[in-house]
Amino acid sequence: MEDDSGEDEHLSVKRIAMKENETRDAKALGIIQRADSDEIFPRISNWNTSKPTWDVLQQEFRGDKKVRSVKLQCLRRDFEYTRINDGESLSVYLTRMFIL
Repeated sequence: MEDDSGEDEHLSVKRIAMKENETRDAKALGIIQRADSDEIFPRISNWNTSKPTWDVLQQEFRGDKKVRSVKLQCLRRDFEYTRINDGESLSVYLTRMFIL
């Protein structure tokens, strides 16, 4: 008899833990969905849990290694353009920086 009650208690604890995890996941998903722009929301609205939603956002904004490499090259190029040229006035330089 005691074995059955111990098993029931164990299952009850598991159910409570599962319910808490589902609640936390739903809250996380809601926060992610509310924080995203209208442009991105359609891409994440299909998912019912936070993990695949987060994975989509990570891929969208971080990209794979090739994408990161290209972004880094662009940033390096932009950094090179931030140097003031010989004979360039400060106002022209600042205008150029605001355009970047």
